[in-house]
Amino acid sequence: MFRDPLLERRPFPEGATIFRQNDPGDAAYLVESGKVAIYKQVDSRKVHLGTLHKGSIFGEMAVVDGSPRMASAVALEASVLVRIPGRVVQDKLGRADPFIRALIDILMENLRNVHAVYMTRPRSIADFVKVLEGHSDSLRQCVNLVGMDELSNEMLRELGELDATVRRLTELSARHVARKLERRADVIPDPGALPE
Repeated sequence: MFRDPLLERRPFPEGATIFRQNDPGDAAYLVESGKVAIYKQVDSRKVHLGTLHKGSIFGEMAVVDGSPRMASAVALEASVLVRIPGRVVQDKLGRADPFIRALIDILMENLRNVHAVYMTRPRSIADFVKVLEGHSDSLRQCVNLVGMDELSNEMLRELGELDATVRRLTELSARHVARKLERRADVIPDPGALPE
């Protein structure tokens, strides 16, 4: 399939780590056979981002923009991958039309930004309570800045009640986690998460 001497086929046994999150991106990979899982470590949990099959290419983002790996890759079964060194990718991009290169850079930045927003969304009851707490603080700052006269005092009273409710929700969540004897027992189930 590939005759370029710089491209090498590498076998990976089931469970083998291909690369880890935050590793430098020195190569992209093409799945010739087998299956590869991509996951990200978030709050000491593996969050499954996708499963790749024959013909899929992965690991290209870190090679293209020079950023560290944003996720890890693990062979879900015995797999053969074609390793595409970063210099091969960079050489081909260097010969691309400047408009196409600029477009690729924009797409990469947008994808990383979308990924960052997705990964910071609430994933547990405690996370949602923190969001409420943050919104309450922001609203209080707005009320103080706007200076709504007679409404300000009433709104600030209501925000005080919201703060009390948020504190009770935090306590209830902590008690639930303590009863289950698990640190993240309030995590919203992720059906795609890899087994530990």
